Amino acid sequence: MSRGASLPIDVIIPGVGRIKKQSGVQTKPERDDLCAMLRLLPKQGHVGLVQDVQLGRRGLLELFAHFTAGTLETLKGPTDEQPLDALADEWLDGALCADGTRENRRDAFRVLRSLTPRKAQLRDLPDLLRLYRERCEAERHPRVFNVARTAVQAFLRDKIGKRKPLALAVADVPPLRERKQGRAGFPLLEAVAIRDGLGGHAGRTWWAMCLTGMGPGELWGAWTVEQDRVHIDGTKVVRAGQDAAFGRVRDVPLVDTPVRPELTRDGFTSALRRYSERRVRDELQEQLGRKPTAEELHSALGSFTGCKVTPYQARKTFARWMEDAGIPRTRREIYRGHGKRDIGDVYERYEVSAYLREDAERMRAQMGPQKLAIAR
Repeated sequence: MSRGASLPIDVIIPGVGRIKKQSGVQTKPERDDLCAMLRLLPKQGHVGLVQDVQLGRRGLLELFAHFTAGTLETLKGPTDEQPLDALADEWLDGALCADGTRENRRDAFRVLRSLTPRKAQLRDLPDLLRLYRERCEAERHPRVFNVARTAVQAFLRDKIGKRKPLALAVADVPPLRERKQGRAGFPLLEAVAIRDGLGGHAGRTWWAMCLTGMGPGELWGAWTVEQDRVHIDGTKVVRAGQDAAFGRVRDVPLVDTPVRPELTRDGFTSALRRYSERRVRDELQEQLGRKPTAEELHSALGSFTGCKVTPYQARKTFARWMEDAGIPRTRREIYRGHGKRDIGDVYERYEVSAYLREDAERMRAQMGPQKLAIAR
């Protein structure tokens, strides 16, 4: 055995299972002491501590130090009968998360504690969460409940571990289904206004995405402009490995010539964020009749959601533009790179090459030739 190596442990503990790992000690008597401790702890009611060692959540030598010092009780963590208030407040104050997440979690615990007339205990969390689920389901607020459920799971994970019975009981409370619609695409004239408002590189990048329906990964990826189409190689991985395949490989109508981005993806996202803040500021100034303060602007950023512009909305704008132009649904789905979504698609799919020029003319007719110029 090389100097510095530790002896291995490979034992089967009744009620726990097999534990196989390096002991951290270099002599057989020390290793025998560790094995004896692992066999004795379940008989003393400390099965959870041995399971922590088995799963790598607790160091073997650390546990042995407490075993010999007689301080195992300090490792058990909070009991189910402990008051929830103090434990939750301590965790909320010290949790490593963003300020917004912290406030959402604090609101969730505040509501949960209000659901019982007495002082809530740790063991009450599954029942409180079920009550809150019923309320949110009746009021059609699935997102609010799912945020609270995630907060409780994170709290128990940090305080007692995610495999303890209480944590598993909380995990058994099912989340509510959310209808994720996301932000809608813009009407074409508003998309043009956004292009002109952004101006420069950001405006040209936004317009290229509206013209082609490319997402950010595709626009900064491989695509070519041909005689009557834009060919997009696609970046969405649908199969990995040696025979890798990519989704959304497609041709779209050449309505106007898109340009390659001249700034980074982060730079484009930053430009959209600044433009969105400018839209919020203008909207708020019109409501107030004066220039808003920094505090008023900060609080309004979360409520004026219609003013926010995101990169993916350009792709949705492309879809809306095609629909307004009267392009049949099957061709719209092909141009967006979508697969077969129902049995009708199996029979309606066809080669779109013959329709590229026609569909480009339909889309151009929606805005007029004077608005097709790329932002300068």
